[in-house]
Amino acid sequence: EGFLSRFWGYPLIILILLVIIVILFIWAITANQPDNTQVAAAKPAQKVLHVTSAPSIAAITQNSKPLTADQTKLLMQARGAFWHHDYAGAIADYHHLIQEAPDSPAAYGEMGNVLYMTGHYHQAGNAYGQAAMQLIHAGRYADGAALIPILGRLDPAEAQKVQEALSHAPEAETGMPPA
Repeated sequence: EGFLSRFWGYPLIILILLVIIVILFIWAITANQPDNTQVAAAKPAQKVLHVTSAPSIAAITQNSKPLTADQTKLLMQARGAFWHHDYAGAIADYHHLIQEAPDSPAAYGEMGNVLYMTGHYHQAGNAYGQAAMQLIHAGRYADGAALIPILGRLDPAEAQKVQEALSHAPEAETGMPPA
């Protein structure tokens, strides 16, 4: 009786408490994780366009004409609006910047990036097309040609315009065979 009473006494109580603690610990960990089935059901279906990523602004801004102080302020205002998820404000600021600096491929390119990221693919194609044309007019043929792949997916007519403009550029500059 001594062994049986000791086994059913304190050790059994300790074992039961340990099992309860482990169960509570596991429950606490899993209770804070979102249920993926509910999250997926709550999200509306989004239209997906399989396109290569938006072009890098570094390629567009390299060696471009410097902006004035007021234009730079407007550029930073547009970027700030985008960073704060005010996409309509960012697009309006980029339109204003384009009015102030119509020969800036960076303004068109960044506006194209905002339009692309907000799902306005056709408008993004127009903006990238304008950026490409400004690059070509500035003699930066290879940079303008670099926008053709995304233009071909977003706005084939705009891609055709850029290809036509490049057909008049020297082959050595574009790295592309003549059309």
